[in-house]
Amino acid sequence: MNMAYPRNLYEGGPQRMAGENTHNEIQVSYTTRWKIVLNIHKYMWELRNRNRRADQFAKHRASLENMSQATV
Repeated sequence: MNMAYPRNLYEGGPQRMAGENTHNEIQVSYTTRWKIVLNIHKYMWELRNRNRRADQFAKHRASLENMSQATV
């Protein structure tokens, strides 16, 4: 969502239930549909980069598994 330049409505510590300690800080933002449409190229670029990194990770992991099986 940061690619569409959202406007922050709130940033700070949340009101937590008793005994919860999972979130130190939250951020609530909004943006317009038009800004999302105008920045669609950034979303597509990021999606391609994520897919590329996932493929590289899978290849690397497979090669490590093949190496470990070869030594056994």
